[in-house]
Amino acid sequence: MDQGIIYCVKREVLTQKMMHALGYIGESCDDAYAVDLLTAMKWCESAWDNVSASTIQKCWLHSTLISKSSVSFILN
Repeated sequence: MDQGIIYCVKREVLTQKMMHALGYIGESCDDAYAVDLLTAMKWCESAWDNVSASTIQKCWLHSTLISKSSVSFILN
């Protein structure tokens, strides 16, 4: 179930990391991909906030942890 959610969060964080690195194009920078821990944590928080409720719902529907009728009851 969590693979889809983790995929969405990871995709968003990697997008933010690439945008950060692109900001260093043309500058002499030793490591454009290096970020401090606080920035990385903020990216993770932002990525989690961007995971939609429908994405979480679809992940629950694809899981075998609970029945589909239970998922419908919980989500509605």
